[in-house]
Amino acid sequence: MVMIEMYFRLNPECYLIRGERCGAIFDLIDTKIYALNQQETKLVTACEKNDPISGDEKLLNELKQLCLGNFYPNKIYVQKLRVGSRENKYNPLNPIEPPDLHRAFLEINNSCNRDCWFCGYHGIKKKLRLHGL
Repeated sequence: MVMIEMYFRLNPECYLIRGERCGAIFDLIDTKIYALNQQETKLVTACEKNDPISGDEKLLNELKQLCLGNFYPNKIYVQKLRVGSRENKYNPLNPIEPPDLHRAFLEINNSCNRDCWFCGYHGIKKKLRLHGL
C-alpha cells in the first residue's frame, strides 16, 4: 500500500494562536475561537509549516468540515487575511504615498450573505461543532 503525502492548511481568515503549551484557532469571519490541546496544537502547527501529513487525521477532517482549512496534494502558500493597516503613516489629506493594497473586498450592499469563496473553501461556512475541541 502506497501512502500519498497530503498537506493541510488553515484558510486565510483562520489564525493559529500558540500559547506556552496549547493553542487555538481564531476565525476572523465568524469571530470564533476553537481551543486546541497540546497534541492538536502540534499537529496544526506542523500543518501550517507545510509538513506532510500521513494517514487520516480526525481533527483535520473536522476542521475541513467547519471550513477552517483544507487538504492539498502539494505544498502551498496561504496568505493570511490582515485587517486594518500595519502602517498608520498614510494621511488621506496628503496622499503622496498611498498604502500598498494586496487584497481588497467590497461589500456593495453593506451586508454579507456568506455565499462567496472567501467565507470558506468554495462554499458557505458551516455551523458545525468541532467534536475534538
